[in-house]
Amino acid sequence: MKTLFWAAAAVLAVSCGGGKSSEENPFAFAQIETLTCDSIPIAEILQPSAWTVVGDKAVLASGQNDSLFWVYRLPEFEFLYCFGLKGEGPYELTGISLMRDASQQGRFCVGDQEKELSYRLDETEANDVRRIPLGRVSNPMMRVGDSIALGQRMLFSMEEVRYEYYTVNTRSGQGVDTVRALLSKASMQLSERGMAVANLHNVPKVALLAEGFVLAYPDVRSLYFYRVGQAGKIDLERVVGEQLTREQVEALPQERFETGYGLLQAQGTDERVYLLSYRRGDRSGEENKAASTYYVEVYDKRGRPIKTFELDRAATHLLVDEQRGRFYFYDIRYDFEWVYTCAFDL
Repeated sequence: MKTLFWAAAAVLAVSCGGGKSSEENPFAFAQIETLTCDSIPIAEILQPSAWTVVGDKAVLASGQNDSLFWVYRLPEFEFLYCFGLKGEGPYELTGISLMRDASQQGRFCVGDQEKELSYRLDETEANDVRRIPLGRVSNPMMRVGDSIALGQRMLFSMEEVRYEYYTVNTRSGQGVDTVRALLSKASMQLSERGMAVANLHNVPKVALLAEGFVLAYPDVRSLYFYRVGQAGKIDLERVVGEQLTREQVEALPQERFETGYGLLQAQGTDERVYLLSYRRGDRSGEENKAASTYYVEVYDKRGRPIKTFELDRAATHLLVDEQRGRFYFYDIRYDFEWVYTCAFDL
């Protein structure tokens, strides 16, 4: 079931190459549609850390099981088989980092620091595995051309979390270019049990596109679009929303980071960017003042808002199946017993 209503027309503000956005709201959507999800029971016992769509299948990664990857048929989300081993062998993995399929051949790609493994997924097994050296890339996300890989690294202190996105020449192992994300601030508070708990603010979510990636920032509310060239150069192409320096973010007051808006996940396709977000206290009524409402925001590959979908339940993870026009969700705060799904139309 879905309910459609219209909001005020959206006006996009985009700043490029160091400019600033206009005072118009670049995140106003012309359409907001309410979706009602169906629930699919999951019999397998696993704790997924990431998932992706490969052709007519969904692949879930779970480092807590003997097998690393669990394959389900779409759109029914019917379990088919599992595969993949932890270890240091040539076709085993020391870590799990799902990667974009650079070949565009509908293969499942995953990497650790040393290598990418690429599989063809049949109905009964994963086969035709290919091994591609990466030259020590932390959290590899995608390959560009024949000799460049994009990775992510994180440095944590008591005051900030530093995210860097960088390219490496996989043949020489040498770094090519690095982009440092905007400042992600950390604040400490005591829990009810008297333990120190770190609150992280403005942590970027990454969406991979065909020729680059997007960093989505929740607290300063902006989208930074980067292009990764064949030689490994990373260029900032455009900014949707307010473009700030790290120093400007550092100077922002604490209330700027307590807006009630949050980002849970970002996912990119060849043409669009999808953000799973929430807003606290959106629902009317005294009993729902503290409740959060969950949304999927859809933008085109240039950051223009297309549509917002309001969900009928909480979710922490999003999977987009554009080919069949379906969203899949789950809530990591509970045991992985259900996947929620609904159709969508852009």
